[in-house]
Amino acid sequence: MTTTAYAALLSLARSIHQILDLDPLIHKQRIISLQEKVESIITFLEDYSEKHRGTHDRVGNEIRNAANEAQDFMDSYLCLVSTTHDALSLDRDLDMAFERIDFIWEEAMEIMKKDDTAKDLRSRTHSSRIDHSSGAQVTGNKVVEFDDDLDAIKESMYEDSSKLQIIPIVGMGGIGKTTLARRTYEDSIRAQDFDIYAWATLSAEYKKVDTLSKLLQSLKKYTSTDANQQSGESEAQMAKRVYQSFLGRRYLVVIDDIWSTKAWDDLKMIFPDDGSGSRILLTTRLSDVAVYAGSSTTSFHQMKFLTEDQSWKLLEEKIFGQESCPLHLVELGKMVARNCRGLPLTIVVVAGLILSSGNMMEEEL
Repeated sequence: MTTTAYAALLSLARSIHQILDLDPLIHKQRIISLQEKVESIITFLEDYSEKHRGTHDRVGNEIRNAANEAQDFMDSYLCLVSTTHDALSLDRDLDMAFERIDFIWEEAMEIMKKDDTAKDLRSRTHSSRIDHSSGAQVTGNKVVEFDDDLDAIKESMYEDSSKLQIIPIVGMGGIGKTTLARRTYEDSIRAQDFDIYAWATLSAEYKKVDTLSKLLQSLKKYTSTDANQQSGESEAQMAKRVYQSFLGRRYLVVIDDIWSTKAWDDLKMIFPDDGSGSRILLTTRLSDVAVYAGSSTTSFHQMKFLTEDQSWKLLEEKIFGQESCPLHLVELGKMVARNCRGLPLTIVVVAGLILSSGNMMEEEL
């Protein structure tokens, strides 16, 4: 996959995160589904495009163009949500964004078709006439039951300390960091453990002003001030507004996908440590960032790869639902699961491609 295609997909993912920070949000479940699909495609292509460099020029350009078009529709959606709330226009923009993402999904299948092992499993699964409507749904809301990870994070969050605690979650792309942070965050909102909540997704292309804007947008429902940057407002003034929103309150903040110690140095001063027992979850791919940002009293949480057995069980569940895999497909399925390198999102994407390949297989036959 070309660098420009990858950058276009990352930009699209950031836009979707920004929309999810809005409250109240129309079409929330559809947008979460779109978010999960885009992030899964990114993770999948990071792996598979390296194996099939010959597809880069054509497929990379098509993915870039489709991602840019989807970005335009999501930007239009964001503008409409912030202004007119025109239901017909909102539906149209969201439908068009889904159409372009579905096209990228199909391009991902083109890459996967070059993987002989996965192609063989698709062929045999199709010939076994598995009923794909039996209830095996590929969704990202619970990619994996991160029960042990969730328990560890919550233990750190709820330890008896009034000091601000920074809790980093570390692991490579596709291993489930954001999913774990999202589950922790949403569980806490349901339990009303904190007074105020905020979420901001960063990226390798970090800009402080963008992060401040995302935090203010996320904090909008807790404050009486306008979340958008006021006319002539400086970055320092935005930072002051964020700080004052947190001051004197017990807050939970997620800083998702932080890439550098400099980014943390830029942000840490906006989080008051006033003895209210506040917590910050950081997700990062870089252990040095986690060590640098983490509280001295807590160690970072390292996400583990799935074992081969766990990978196979997840793939089997996503393809066959409550049914068992036919015996003649088990060995082949385990081979495909091994090739996913223990990454949950990659396994989910591969399962989705296999489940959605019926029409393609009929054409080949």
